[in-house]
Amino acid sequence: MTDGKSRNVYIDNVKALLIILVVVGHFTDLAVDESEMMKSLFVFIYSFHMPLFIFVNGLLCKHIVKDRHRVMDKVAVFMALYVALKGILFFTRTVIGHEDISFHLFEEDGVPWYLFSTAVFYVVTYLFRNFNKKWLLALSVVLALLVGYDPDIGDSFVLSRSIVFYPFFLLGWCIDPEKLSRMTEKIYVKIVCAAAGIVFALLCIFRLDLIYPLRPLFTGRNGYKELEECEPYGLLLRLVCYCISLIMCFIILGITMHREIKVFTVIGRRTLAIYFFHRPILYLLTYSNVLAWLQESAGWTLGNILWLIIAVLLSLMLSASIFSRVIQFFINFRKTPKPEKLRR
Repeated sequence: MTDGKSRNVYIDNVKALLIILVVVGHFTDLAVDESEMMKSLFVFIYSFHMPLFIFVNGLLCKHIVKDRHRVMDKVAVFMALYVALKGILFFTRTVIGHEDISFHLFEEDGVPWYLFSTAVFYVVTYLFRNFNKKWLLALSVVLALLVGYDPDIGDSFVLSRSIVFYPFFLLGWCIDPEKLSRMTEKIYVKIVCAAAGIVFALLCIFRLDLIYPLRPLFTGRNGYKELEECEPYGLLLRLVCYCISLIMCFIILGITMHREIKVFTVIGRRTLAIYFFHRPILYLLTYSNVLAWLQESAGWTLGNILWLIIAVLLSLMLSASIFSRVIQFFINFRKTPKPEKLRR
């Protein structure tokens, strides 16, 4: 970790927006069955939030993947957090009497998948670091397109999501973050991106029937059989999803501010803690029927809006330093000692 003075404020702002959308997306998922508004918001967020998060990880991994010890540090941290989060979620589900209280260490369909997959991304990128980047990116896309045809590839070892989202990590690895920052700083880029983002948002609202069926592919964990009657067009539809995700990723990169925005930028510096802790709290809120109570008390629409406001406030609360200290404990505890340099 670097201190605030040497961090890229622009990247922190991007991460802040993304982690808030991650939390909002998980809150939204609980209401999609009864609300068209929530469906529109859900598919809008899921079209880019994890691909862009993974892209940013790739963007920042360049120096890490050159050093075996730094890669080992990253892998150890993410795997420790993965196991810890699975344990916390299992305990939380057990306490509240959740219908799913099974525990499979290397099978994951929920929030911990990102931690496992990120560890995999670092390992694979380190192993193939000397390969031609363009060919590696092309092969990863081809593999992601083909994997949808195998119904046996799914949540075991988070294989489906790791394969589907890896091209975004590689793309970030291939791009110079300074050049990207300079390009997205241009005012005309921000205007075009804002306009394009509004167009897609309107499409999600008014042509939800076209966009929402792509939900199984946007999550990364489903094969083409989940598309039902559209299964024969699975490969083509995954290509469409990739195109949408890439465009939306650039739109978000384009509209993000390059200057420090106090509390907002701080959120971007503590995304791992927010990601780690928000899901157990969401389980508790769900068990307490907070959403149903809000809808009953304030009305359907206002209740849903208040539910989303709680999601944003939760993101803000979890950005407090106390939660980051817990994550820092794992980082410090799992660091691999580097060999001492020989004295001359």
